[in-house]
Amino acid sequence: MAQILLIRHGQSANNAKPESERIADPGLTDIGTKQALATAQWLKAAKVSLLYCSPFLRSLESIRPAAELTNLNPMVRPDLCEQGGCYSGYDDNKIGQPGMTRNELRQRYPSWSLDASIGEQGWWNREYETHQQAQRRAASLVEWLRSEFENSDERIALMIHADIKRRILEEILAAKKTPFECPWLGPLFNVGVTCLSFAADQWTIHSLNATNHLPNEWLTA
Repeated sequence: MAQILLIRHGQSANNAKPESERIADPGLTDIGTKQALATAQWLKAAKVSLLYCSPFLRSLESIRPAAELTNLNPMVRPDLCEQGGCYSGYDDNKIGQPGMTRNELRQRYPSWSLDASIGEQGWWNREYETHQQAQRRAASLVEWLRSEFENSDERIALMIHADIKRRILEEILAAKKTPFECPWLGPLFNVGVTCLSFAADQWTIHSLNATNHLPNEWLTA
């Protein structure tokens, strides 16, 4: 039975700023870099066998230390991006942005696997994604995880984002005939780990938002 680890990226520059000052694709803060390294050490000890990440810089840089420690090449999938996609602006003035191009990603991460949909127009290159569109994307991701890994014994780490992680968990709960959102999850900590498995047509959540691989002074949300 596969174990699927949903991990929020390390603290980004946007996480430390008010919404009005955020940019489309920020990198990690110093604390975020430390969180990423601690998570990499934990993933190596956990014998993770597959790495996936979104094409946002904060996700890429959060998975990079794990790739280096485990000698695994991450697979970069645009559908793992944060809710809303790549955009600038805030409130009602959110404008879709291209995101990094295939060549830009290849220059930064030459050995990593890039999804075929990522081209030279950028990995996003469309309008801001609505909540409803993100819900549909989360449903598609849950189906991919179920169909791809139901009969696998891999341990798979996905370096993703807080809101799409919520949408994924909501979709899994909805499959259990409990249709509601998850405000009770509270803050999803940076590099917090949620461990899932799927067997006998049922999802099991083994851990939720775990941060025991971090010292308390590195906890951020």
